[in-house]
Amino acid sequence: MKQAEYTGENWPTVGYGGGSDAPVFYRVCPICSRFVKADKQSQMPEYTKANATCKVHGRVVMPFCCWQDDVLVVKREEQGE
Repeated sequence: MKQAEYTGENWPTVGYGGGSDAPVFYRVCPICSRFVKADKQSQMPEYTKANATCKVHGRVVMPFCCWQDDVLVVKREEQGE
């Protein structure tokens, strides 16, 4: 089966935790690129076995996007701070 290619710029994300080191994932299936239902909790990216459910592929691991601190830096740059 062909792996999905990520562009990610307009894909929805989900973050876990409240600190600057909280992981943020793209809310898509890594196989078919469909949007997935994210779990309410997730482990750190390197320990995650499955953190979402795809209607087609069942339990999957959402692709890691960045850390929460990275998102805040980009938002500050966009606002001209």
